[in-house]
Amino acid sequence: MPDPILSAFVSFLSYFGIFAILSFSLNLEYGFGGQPNFGKVAFYATGAFVAGVVASRLMPLIAGVAPLPPFSPEGTMQRISITQSNPYAALLTFFIALVLAALISGAFGYLVSYPAIRIREEWFLAMVLLVTGEILRVVVRSYEPIVNGYNGVVIPNPFRWLNDSDQISLAYMVVILVIALCVYIYVNRLVNSPFGRLLKSMRDDQIASTSLGKDLVKVRGQVLIIGSALAGLAGVLYAYYSGYVNPDDFIPIRTFDVWVMVVLGGLANNRGVILGAVVMTAIDRGTQILAIQLQAIGGITELNYLRYIIVGILMLIILMFRQKGLIPEKPVRTPAYEVIKGE
Repeated sequence: MPDPILSAFVSFLSYFGIFAILSFSLNLEYGFGGQPNFGKVAFYATGAFVAGVVASRLMPLIAGVAPLPPFSPEGTMQRISITQSNPYAALLTFFIALVLAALISGAFGYLVSYPAIRIREEWFLAMVLLVTGEILRVVVRSYEPIVNGYNGVVIPNPFRWLNDSDQISLAYMVVILVIALCVYIYVNRLVNSPFGRLLKSMRDDQIASTSLGKDLVKVRGQVLIIGSALAGLAGVLYAYYSGYVNPDDFIPIRTFDVWVMVVLGGLANNRGVILGAVVMTAIDRGTQILAIQLQAIGGITELNYLRYIIVGILMLIILMFRQKGLIPEKPVRTPAYEVIKGE
């Protein structure tokens, strides 16, 4: 029988890792690059949809068995059986889903943003991406061949072959945290490179950057490709963690949650983003656990409004007293910066 304390701990860290990756991607786009993305959920959802398609179609082929109809009960049981008996097929499918999700989400991010990034006013881009996220959800929800429409599709955890629920959860939590750490290292190195300084110059003074010969349209496209690819990775991790892909999980409020994490922690500061992700994960998981406890004693179970109230009050406090977030932006730490600091 699963240990409830261990389950809560694993759930917290798993969601934290996923939220952190989403926050790093938005911080790269907006915190460092000044490109507002109100459609982050679109690329998060793209990763999850790719995971659903890969798991439901590709896994039987990798395992060398004839695939059954992917959305039928028989097809679901076939995937579960393969995952339990064939670790190679389960893990390879998961890895392929990660790679494809990053590539497809990155390409999708560039494709939908291309018309808007050529306009100097960034908020046109924000509106285009916001609309894209909702259009994608409605289309996938209405078109069953992708992930079975509003019914969704079941995808088993890639570590189901361990046959112990605690071990499965722990193993997958470790994978999420390792990927989140790799993303943190990658983004940190990126923003402390010449490309990172270019992002900040584009954010702070576009006219000056353009006068120095920088192609800002190209830079905007590049940062959106990277940010969208990272969001796609987070979508795959969420899909496999929940074991189920449903378009209705990817509503616009998910984008707002990521914005809260970034603004709360501190724009253009990845350590601040981590703190923002911790706080939002604590609120999200805390209200979920409270709802379960209230349900057990027959009380109120719908706590979404309480969650929104807590987040709203928190944001008001931050905007009133800590406009730059809990951990404000710091100078880019290049070798030249370190030399000047040493002097």
